[in-house]
Amino acid sequence: MLSVDYRLAPDFPYPDALDDCWQTYNWVLEHMEHTLGIKPTKIILAGDSAGGNLALGVTLLAIKNNVRVPDGLMLAYPALKMEVKTYSPSLILALNDQILPYSVLKMIPGVYIPPEGKPDKDPLLSPLKATDDLLKQLPPVRMMVGDRDPFHDDCWRFVDKLKKLDRDVSMIIYKDMTHGFLGYAFPGGMSIAKKCVKDSVEMLKELLTRKNDK
Repeated sequence: MLSVDYRLAPDFPYPDALDDCWQTYNWVLEHMEHTLGIKPTKIILAGDSAGGNLALGVTLLAIKNNVRVPDGLMLAYPALKMEVKTYSPSLILALNDQILPYSVLKMIPGVYIPPEGKPDKDPLLSPLKATDDLLKQLPPVRMMVGDRDPFHDDCWRFVDKLKKLDRDVSMIIYKDMTHGFLGYAFPGGMSIAKKCVKDSVEMLKELLTRKNDK
């Protein structure tokens, strides 16, 4: 497993974090076997929140650049839309969310996206804006989100798009869970969060062991 210590905004705005992940992905493809003696027969990208956004961004870049596409995606409450001008009922939850309050949601575009950025059009910023031609080339996708997460509706919309394109996608929705629940499984933390972590492991195992589509 590789974990990418990508550059962070506001010191390094978009696309620096995505560039770091993209370069790491290409390093894995080109040098993993020679350098570490590990042949990447299966590659699964996983990420939560912003990390889910970046995992999708890397996958879309691979599709666009005719590079080997990952064999699967495991996404936990991913950020799928980086502009907050459009209304979604689940955004109301951000008014009381302790992890992702609406004030933070409003601030993120200003510190992450440069003035020339177009989150309403750029699928690398907002995967929900990706064309059907791109989305139908995505590998199998496994997702999880809480029904109290401000991103809940966007996750539903994304899964719905993929299902309409006949893609291999599924999502678990956890009752009463808010954003960032995988981080609540620390010793003495929420028991349901520990189940969510176990579910994420099962998702990864399923993606790793499934047969590739031919």
